[in-house]
Amino acid sequence: MEEASSRVAGPDGRSLIAYLQHAGLVRLHLWEQVDFVHLTFQEFYLAQALMQHGLLQALQRHWGEARYEETLGLLISLLWQDGQYTDIDQGIRWLVASGEAAHRHTPHMLWQHRRSPLRVALHLLYRAGVSLEHLPTTAGFLWEKICSSQARKEATAVDAKTPPCILRALAQEAIPQDPKSLIRLFVARNPSTPPAVLAQLAQDAEIANWLVLDNPSVLLEDL
Repeated sequence: MEEASSRVAGPDGRSLIAYLQHAGLVRLHLWEQVDFVHLTFQEFYLAQALMQHGLLQALQRHWGEARYEETLGLLISLLWQDGQYTDIDQGIRWLVASGEAAHRHTPHMLWQHRRSPLRVALHLLYRAGVSLEHLPTTAGFLWEKICSSQARKEATAVDAKTPPCILRALAQEAIPQDPKSLIRLFVARNPSTPPAVLAQLAQDAEIANWLVLDNPSVLLEDL
């Protein structure tokens, strides 16, 4: 904890620990065990500790554990704030590529694991709140993987933890290739879709009709 506190507060790291103790946010035991009153504090300091070894190593150790998603998302956010874009790109590329390799070698492994590396990568970037416009290499790599099949596009469009910029791209890319408007409809129903994209989709009469049918209360409001 002292190391993580020093990274945040520099020479005042010990003062930060004392303040956290006084505020009742952490409890320190004689055997150097730390209890955090709220999980968020534990996840933040864990992300600080993982940062010194980089995202790639953290993903290699913890990507398969759902309880680490918030910590890994925080780690990506810290790296992004520190301008370590290459570290983020290398980690995300490894995660998706290793997942594809594992699927080719033993297809049942990921099913047993109940974890999709591509979906985890998207979820982590969503949790991190980073702008993929500032990570064009990473965004291009993920977009290529998403567009490799119609099923991946649809699965990404319905996932509420898909980064907004990916949803925006799906809404635009799907128009000439989606005659049944399924992907656009999925994007329109996604709670993470940016308002500007929703406004654009609402101009499509077919999409608007589907949204009304999905929300009968809209009809009642018009009466």
